[in-house]
Amino acid sequence: MHIALVRAAAVAVLLSPGFLAVGCGSDSTKSGPTTPTQSTASGASSTTTAQASGGECPAATAVNVSSTNGGYPDGINWSTVYAAADRPPAGLGGDGRAIVVYIGTTKRPLAELKDRKIELAADEAFLKLEFTNGAQNAGEGDYTTSSDRKDPNTFDLSIRVTGRTTVQMSQAKGKAQLVTDGNRVCGNFDIADKWTSASGTFVAEVAT
Repeated sequence: MHIALVRAAAVAVLLSPGFLAVGCGSDSTKSGPTTPTQSTASGASSTTTAQASGGECPAATAVNVSSTNGGYPDGINWSTVYAAADRPPAGLGGDGRAIVVYIGTTKRPLAELKDRKIELAADEAFLKLEFTNGAQNAGEGDYTTSSDRKDPNTFDLSIRVTGRTTVQMSQAKGKAQLVTDGNRVCGNFDIADKWTSASGTFVAEVAT
């Protein structure tokens, strides 16, 4: 098992147990124990914090990732990462917007991070953290996982890896805290299912 400790200035998990091709090419989502592989990576980051409205922002992003999901490849190096954030429509009714945080091992434009058709190289991966608040705007506060995305203050995580594969979590349990600091979002999270776990802190500039 390799453990990933991510560092940066700004996650994400495979669907149903087995392999599901989405569209064409190498699109896929996975969850559950396919051919078991285990990968982790490690790094370190500053623990210094700065005061933000309603809470504290960490000085940098630091993430621990470990997975035995068959879709998660060996050798992902999370020691250098890049973070970005967006406020897209939540799609849960009303005009509510989500806050989505991307933490990647390579630097890509936000448009590419959002595009599921973009193929990632063998050494690339990024986490996608999505915070929603039902039909309302996601904002500062405490978040938990939920089986119903329409519940208030919920979050989930998935991991994009090689090609167009996404590792989705299945019945994950976790909690997170989201803080706003001007045009930045930051906070912490801890989430796990039977095969994958991810935790850490994040700081990301929101695209304008």
